[in-house]
Amino acid sequence: MSAFTLIATIERTSLEVRKGPGGDIARSVSLRVPIRASSSIIRREEACAAMECDVVVVGGGSAGCALVGRLCQLGPFRIVLLEAGPDYGRASSGRWPAELLDAASVPATHQWDFLEEHGDGRLTPRARARVIGGCSAHNECGAKWPVPAEFELWAAILGDTRWGFSSISPLLDVIEDAHGASLGARGHGGTLPTQAYRYDRLASCQRTFFDACVAAGYPAARSSPIGGVELGCANIVGATRWNAAFAFLDPVRELPTLTIMDNMLVDRLRFEGRRATGVVCRSPDGIEHEVRARCVVLCAGTFGSPTILMRSGIGPVEDLAALGVREVVNLAGVGKNLQEHPGIAIRYAVDPQLPEADLAAGRLSHWQVGLDANGPLGARLAIFPYQIQDPFGAWETMLMAFLLNPSSIGWIRLEGAAPEATGPPSRSALTDKSPPLCTHPHGGAPRPQPALPPMLARGWGPACS
Repeated sequence: MSAFTLIATIERTSLEVRKGPGGDIARSVSLRVPIRASSSIIRREEACAAMECDVVVVGGGSAGCALVGRLCQLGPFRIVLLEAGPDYGRASSGRWPAELLDAASVPATHQWDFLEEHGDGRLTPRARARVIGGCSAHNECGAKWPVPAEFELWAAILGDTRWGFSSISPLLDVIEDAHGASLGARGHGGTLPTQAYRYDRLASCQRTFFDACVAAGYPAARSSPIGGVELGCANIVGATRWNAAFAFLDPVRELPTLTIMDNMLVDRLRFEGRRATGVVCRSPDGIEHEVRARCVVLCAGTFGSPTILMRSGIGPVEDLAALGVREVVNLAGVGKNLQEHPGIAIRYAVDPQLPEADLAAGRLSHWQVGLDANGPLGARLAIFPYQIQDPFGAWETMLMAFLLNPSSIGWIRLEGAAPEATGPPSRSALTDKSPPLCTHPHGGAPRPQPALPPMLARGWGPACS
């Protein structure tokens, strides 16, 4: 996730790139973190006749699916949705791979194959889904909104009351239909079904964590000054991961005004002067296609949207010149001001009979319970237990902690002007020196933590950190 989102919107004659809510960025020293992708697309000189539409949306991930669904409701616009991965159709099509549907698994397929290079030279996978629905077809199904106070904070930071909770709340009702959740920062009546977990349906590790947080003094409410522990909501229907394509595209798929083009890798935007008039993309056979539109919207993600802009001549002029890309708009902020929530995982050994029993009883264990903990100087942590089964059947149990409001920033640059070139590299600042991130809810020295219930104490113990 990115606390700062690059929003690139090109409408007829205007281009806007702005930073999302999050406040001022403080201390940062950068180190190189390139991200590379591989592609088997072959260049060919043949080209197909250009399509024409009112709106072309680049990227069929969570944002792209929601946007297309909403546009189809607003009027008879001719819309083309371009997705780099496959589209398996409606939820009921029978063509979706089992690993993408199974809410109890974390898919390893349909990846962009990004690799992140750390300062010490290590390469680690950077998961990004390449399929209709985007990362909502891959994730652990945790559906979480900010608390109302955070919306008000965004409104104050940006000086725009439209970010306040009273303005945003009706939009939540358009997006989400939360079952079993209390009123507040949840949507009701929307197209994305979510289900609140009940305490009696928690997996063993999740229930133990919840009990330990309450025993340590954390209230069962996130709005407390010290934070709080809560039962989560999940976008799961039955045992199916209900992704954004099911929620937002399926209701409009049959409209004659909507065209979904999958397996299309977008290269660049087309311009007439400084006006975007369409996009150029390539099919798997390497043939170049053009889609002309009165409005172009980029929803290609944190890595995809800025790199498309830069290949199109929109970005820092010095970077464009180094790649031989003709400048259209010199915008230094493209690909900049990116943030990630850094985290650690403490791994535990576990009696495999416990998660097997949970799974047999239909109790999922990815993300059911979360602790939001507030520390000094405004630091905020998200802490939760996590359990996963690897491809060989072995169970791994972790306690994960993420810093939600880091001050370090990162950026993305291109290594080549072609979409199949190695890249994009990203730089990330990870040297922020902050005081301790979290204090005990009662202040002073932490109280002794509650003992694990006897059933779990026999099967759990720290393995490594």
